[in-house]
Amino acid sequence: MKKSILKIVYTVIMFLIAILMIDHFMNKGNTDITAEMPKATYPLVYVMEGDTRINCLHGYDQEMDCSQQNDTISPLQKDDRKISLQIDLYADSISALAYEVRSADGQRLVEDTEISSFTESEDTTYVDLVLKDLLEEKTEYSFCLKLTDTESRTIYYYTRIVLADAAYHVSDMTAFALDFHSRSFDKERAQELTKYLESNADGDNTTYSKVTIHSSFAQITWGDLSVKEETEPEVYVRRINPYVANVELRYALSVDMTDGCRYYNVTEYYYIRYTAERMYLLDYERDMDSYFEPEAASYTNNKLSLGISDGNLELAESEDGNVFAFVKENRLFSINLTDSKTALLFGFYDQDNVDSRTLYQNGGIRIASVDETGNVRFLVYGYMNRGNHEGSVGVGCYYYNSMLNTIEEEVYIPYTGSSQRLMQDISQLAYVNNKNQLFLILDHVIYQIDLVEKSYTALQENLMQGSYRVSESNRMIAWLTGDADSSQELILLNLNTGRQTKIEAGSGRCIRPLGFMNEDLIYGLAYRTDITKDNMGNTLFLMYDVKIQNESGDILKDYNKNGIYVLEAEINGNQIDLHRVSADGNGGYTAVADDQIMNDLPETTQKNTVEVVATKDYEKIAQLAMKSSLKSDKMKYLTPKQVMYEGERSIHLPQTEEKQECYYVYDGYRLSAIVQQAREAVAKADALSGKVLDENGNCIWEKSNRSNVNQIMKITADMVSEERSSVAVCLDTILSFEGVSRNSMQLLQAGKSLFDILQENLPDDKILDLTGCSMESVLYYVGKDIPVMALLNDGNAVLIVGYNELNTVIFNPMSGTISKMGMNDSRDYFEANGNCFITYSK
Repeated sequence: MKKSILKIVYTVIMFLIAILMIDHFMNKGNTDITAEMPKATYPLVYVMEGDTRINCLHGYDQEMDCSQQNDTISPLQKDDRKISLQIDLYADSISALAYEVRSADGQRLVEDTEISSFTESEDTTYVDLVLKDLLEEKTEYSFCLKLTDTESRTIYYYTRIVLADAAYHVSDMTAFALDFHSRSFDKERAQELTKYLESNADGDNTTYSKVTIHSSFAQITWGDLSVKEETEPEVYVRRINPYVANVELRYALSVDMTDGCRYYNVTEYYYIRYTAERMYLLDYERDMDSYFEPEAASYTNNKLSLGISDGNLELAESEDGNVFAFVKENRLFSINLTDSKTALLFGFYDQDNVDSRTLYQNGGIRIASVDETGNVRFLVYGYMNRGNHEGSVGVGCYYYNSMLNTIEEEVYIPYTGSSQRLMQDISQLAYVNNKNQLFLILDHVIYQIDLVEKSYTALQENLMQGSYRVSESNRMIAWLTGDADSSQELILLNLNTGRQTKIEAGSGRCIRPLGFMNEDLIYGLAYRTDITKDNMGNTLFLMYDVKIQNESGDILKDYNKNGIYVLEAEINGNQIDLHRVSADGNGGYTAVADDQIMNDLPETTQKNTVEVVATKDYEKIAQLAMKSSLKSDKMKYLTPKQVMYEGERSIHLPQTEEKQECYYVYDGYRLSAIVQQAREAVAKADALSGKVLDENGNCIWEKSNRSNVNQIMKITADMVSEERSSVAVCLDTILSFEGVSRNSMQLLQAGKSLFDILQENLPDDKILDLTGCSMESVLYYVGKDIPVMALLNDGNAVLIVGYNELNTVIFNPMSGTISKMGMNDSRDYFEANGNCFITYSK
């Protein structure tokens, strides 16, 4: 009888387990099988510069916004307009080839040609193209190669091209970078490099993870490390003009260390000036970081060595700290301290998938959550090297089930812009709450995405700089419901709970979010009567009160000082720096000393942390300090498979035709920032020796891209009169130079700002307020025959109309003269007058 009862109980239990398992899988959307991630299948395309392969181009599965595809540039000789390509097929084969040339903004089709002749040799195809005589010299264009393979897939490859004399000497500059690289591995041959170095105290000679032009000779030549190049360097030309180039080399090397041979990803950055006499190395940097291989990892008590590294990696842990996940060289790992398990959760490369396609890094991984059972939710964003979305740019949300040891895709969002711009958006906001909702900012819109229903809601559109703020944890977000300069209402949203709080400014007042201190909102209040515009048309938002408020509505801090206004707030660690002014009694404002608000809240600490420690043989290395010790001999190593599913899990967000005006700052190699004020963009790019593009991909400003001498000869002297101020004369001169006749004095008297007058009368040009930028930076425009207006403290104005190596050429309407002023004197003169510049870009 007992046996019969036990048998019945056992049968019932097994039946219930079966029902639960079926229910589990059915609720996951018919996910009944698993498989490994599909291998990379796309060919690679290289631009040939003589015998050197440059600019490895990775294919896209759809046509992209070519105005954003500006990772590389390939100069062409202007006498033959020839571009040579090498295609590494990787067992694929070509059915058809074509190419397309467009203007940099993508709006104008220049050429669309089918390629009828190419040479095939085993797994390589060679193509020589002569472009039509339709290209303007020294003008950048978008080039797209369209490759159709025998599986009827059309794959798109993008680069910028430019036609120039001697192709801007790109062969000489890439050869210089490769020679420098080669010599650094041979101390005897490397003696030649000393003339290019600027070794000084600015160089950090305590780590090999970052070496610069200021590092010592020993540091440049790898010190006493036993290094070996594992791959040939891939050469990328990121930026080039008649004067300078940014060249990037990427390769892998190995280092013999006491815990075994470690492999490293290395990138070298060269900023080079070419002259007929010699090369000049303007800047140099070498970054190296270790690949993490779990089965070869070195554990000592609770320390896990990560090798030579700067220690900057993303790490998240469960609440009890027993499970943590981290990203190393674009691969995601999890370690379960309780069960002694290490899992490679995601990565495009592994021991069975190692080539230039899988090792390519043009994206990132963001850890959304880690729970106590070992489950991990994460985002993969950017370019997809292989898998179901090979060749796509987008954001995927994935879930690792530790019990089943599987990875499941929850949603995928394709994107037609560049990976770098997508990465900038993800860095602002990417949060998944416990209700299976994903929150992202993409293209100036806050999206709420339901991971179960595969649907989305746009919470707020047309986000402008200064109109929203996100907490560091991404859990809290605040945005204005109206214009950034006149909104009376602010929304505070807890993305985890969904709790929404409306904060109102009150009658006659406006509100602006300033940031977060932990999860507490900082915002400022200004009276409408204190919101004014300067003569450039810029808004002065003078805040009489700054508050810190928690989610419950409690005011934690209320800062206001009689007669003092806060212009902006800057959050640095646990301190808020307030930049302030006071009224001067004459309708203007005078800067006063900054004030600070201190945060006395305790910082949250993790149980698993990253440390950077000094060693005798390898200088600084990084290591994980874990909550508890692990023994490598008891460690279990897991590689989860992907869950296959039926149905569609992609969400296609709307792509707006009209682009919001903004500026993209590049540091010479990659996108560094997206801002909405030209002056901020130019100042950042100037400090980075980079360039600025507008929302359409047009170059707005570029470091070191002006001739040594230029003067706008069509501009002649004029003089003020009783009817015309110097500002009006300068405006009239600019407009007349552009073929427009206006009475600027009347427009000024009618209350128009300088910016408005220029914008209304030069509608095809982009008007640029460059207040605060250096005089040297605005000479870029003068070098392109565009005058620059400078406003003076006394209300007058002058025009910069020329320069040479020693002087600027200034048109002064007060004296009615065009004269030279020494370069140092000019710099001091404009700085003393606040560097208030306004100009335009065509």
